[in-house]
Amino acid sequence: MLKFYRLYLLLEMNASKKTYFALIFALAVTAILLEIFELKIPYSFAKAATTIAIIFFASSNRSMSRLGAQMVTALIFCLLGDIALIWNQFFLVGVGLFLVAHLLFIRALKNRFGFKILPLAFLFSLVALVSIVYILWSGLAGILKVAVPTYAIVISIMVAQAISIALRKRSKMRSQLALGAILFMVSDTLLGINGFLHPFPFSGVFILSTYWGALVFLANAGREF
Repeated sequence: MLKFYRLYLLLEMNASKKTYFALIFALAVTAILLEIFELKIPYSFAKAATTIAIIFFASSNRSMSRLGAQMVTALIFCLLGDIALIWNQFFLVGVGLFLVAHLLFIRALKNRFGFKILPLAFLFSLVALVSIVYILWSGLAGILKVAVPTYAIVISIMVAQAISIALRKRSKMRSQLALGAILFMVSDTLLGINGFLHPFPFSGVFILSTYWGALVFLANAGREF
């Protein structure tokens, strides 16, 4: 922990956005390559390190807003979910931690922008929700028939909320909130397809790249507001 704290202080004092993006990209590529070559232990460390780097980036604004602080809290739960998903037996724990993360994202967005879902955003999220549950349903059993639809409902609410924020007033940061939420849903859907239905080649490349892309967009928007 002390080493991570020292690294954080060093980054906070000296790092520009480009430095953070370069670090995150390098760690992400390393993690993806380690996953492809099935080097589980090094991959686990690289995966966690990538999310930690995103958390450092999200908290690097010295005049951090309330939205930024709440985004950081949500990202920490994403990190805990990453760690839990390393072990198959803790899959439901990981789902629970990511569920909390999405609830925290929803709270953060509500506190900053209010909670008003526009019809177009609602329709998009509803179609996505029904499609995800329909696609994955045949591969679910036991408690997963409750856990996965519940998780899908929560992330759909976050997506609808983020899209509504972007549609109400167009700006680069608002668009990044929407894109981050959509990428998160895409990543989780790919994870579900790979895990519950049909494993597909280079699944880690698509799942991890969309996941970390989502986190970077959410972190950047939270950092700037």
